[in-house]
Amino acid sequence: MSRRAFTLIELLIVVAIVALLVALITPVIFHMLERSRQSACMSNLRQLGVAIKSYQADYDNIYPEQLSLTQPYVKSASLYLCPSDATRGKGVIGEGIDTSYLSILRFLHAAMTNKERTPDTVSARILMAIDPSYGLVVCQSHGTRETEGMRISYGSHSGLILRLRNDTSVVRVQVRPVCTQVEGGIVGSVPTWHLYSDVRPCPPEVPQDALFLNCPTNTVPCP
Repeated sequence: MSRRAFTLIELLIVVAIVALLVALITPVIFHMLERSRQSACMSNLRQLGVAIKSYQADYDNIYPEQLSLTQPYVKSASLYLCPSDATRGKGVIGEGIDTSYLSILRFLHAAMTNKERTPDTVSARILMAIDPSYGLVVCQSHGTRETEGMRISYGSHSGLILRLRNDTSVVRVQVRPVCTQVEGGIVGSVPTWHLYSDVRPCPPEVPQDALFLNCPTNTVPCP
């Protein structure tokens, strides 16, 4: 007894069904993988929070100046890397180690030790005073890039960020660009303050000439 071969129409229907299933399943798989990477990243940040607290316990409650100083308190260098970071820790500078995470530890350290008096140090002092849940470290690798190149800098991404707070808890936060009027037009960027604090609007005491821990008060509607 011979088997009837598939007709061209039947083959096309099968191919169409398979293509539809792939189209439906692929976003679900991608979402599941990204959520898994986010969970791993949040775990890394929590452990870094514990390492920062351990450092403080040894140094009169003072914050370390950069993440590299927490290395004696962590078990693996992999904790400094986010699974979603395409640069594998090469996009961040100023932390003294290959890392996916960006901190304001240097400004918090300076504010607590009075080592320097800069607008960013003043911003850090205000942040600690008015926000009991201020952030220490953020991961921007899960958001949308707002700047060119591979550099991960303050406000280089919008959308979802992961924030390590001073109590070692980690929260998901949505940030978006804020527009300001400058000579020549309107520019938009994510203020660093928004990465590390939910206090809105920006406190008027925050120096407007802060280079890093900035929080503009002269905002305008974005076009």
